Amino acid sequence: MGLDLDAEAHLVHLVVTCGSTEAMMSALLTACAPGDRVIVFSPFYENHGADSILSGAVPLSVELRPPDFRFDPDELRRAFQQRPKALALCNPSNPSGHVFSPEELQQIADLAQDAHMSPGRPRRSFRHSSLSVWISSKVSAQSSSAM
Repeated sequence: MGLDLDAEAHLVHLVVTCGSTEAMMSALLTACAPGDRVIVFSPFYENHGADSILSGAVPLSVELRPPDFRFDPDELRRAFQQRPKALALCNPSNPSGHVFSPEELQQIADLAQDAHMSPGRPRRSFRHSSLSVWISSKVSAQSSSAM
């Protein structure tokens, strides 16, 4: 996933949870203040929207359109223009089953980088199996392409 897994050097990056629901809540409660925005792809796993709301954030829905469940890059760009604090991405998408292509993941990473990257600031991502939560100002294209 792009991290040198030296336990001594990276222990601060490790959060152990009972499952993805707890991982999602831990990440959102850590990253989001009340009123912050979180991008979620719709249809989404029920906890993505609920966890965003429970953490005090506002979910920004980006539709995955049938029959192939792809997103509209312009709609995603508009969502990023609202300066979200995080993005929830389940790959393959739950419940649609859509597997984001490397090109789609790169589009997401590029938009996140354009909207949030600041030179010299640390980058951080939270991951649990197929769930990724990217935190604002800390997204790297390399991290997303490693999924």
